[in-house]
Amino acid sequence: MFARTAFFVGRWAAMNSLPILLNGKKTGEAEQREEGLYLTFHAVCQAPGQGVFRLVAVGTEGELPLGIPAPSGGKLVLWKKISRREAQRAGELERAELRACGAPEKAWTAAPAPEQVFHSPFLRERVLGAEGALISREEKGFRLAIPCGPAGPFPLAAFFCFAQVTVIGEREYAVFRFDREENPLFP
Repeated sequence: MFARTAFFVGRWAAMNSLPILLNGKKTGEAEQREEGLYLTFHAVCQAPGQGVFRLVAVGTEGELPLGIPAPSGGKLVLWKKISRREAQRAGELERAELRACGAPEKAWTAAPAPEQVFHSPFLRERVLGAEGALISREEKGFRLAIPCGPAGPFPLAAFFCFAQVTVIGEREYAVFRFDREENPLFP
């Protein structure tokens, strides 16, 4: 019985270290600790500058989103607990990657008249005259990015809960996703 318990305790506390990469270069470490039915991640890495970043564990079978690390003392720190079942979908974890939030800039094109994107009169009216808007076409719909900031009203205020505020280039945008029928989607 004692040997069994010792083995269980050893499995309980098994730990693995994953390098955190940003654009292919190591920027920190993520400890992965087994705790019964869960995996706990503690990640610490260098803060790459301005913007919001997310941490993703990359495995042999796919990816496991870990979340957005918080700034702390000039570094980015993240604590996350995930069920083993959820983590198994990614396969054996090999590394973690720090990625900028938001869509790549190359996916966006200018939308000089964003009201023409919509058929719905309600939506057309809400985006009329939105200068600097961007659009990104997707297989099942599109994303519309409208400049926002503290100086003016929030764009498409009726859909604020569907917005993802992010930086594209050097400007802050509220990004909205819509399906082909112009129904709003969560980011």
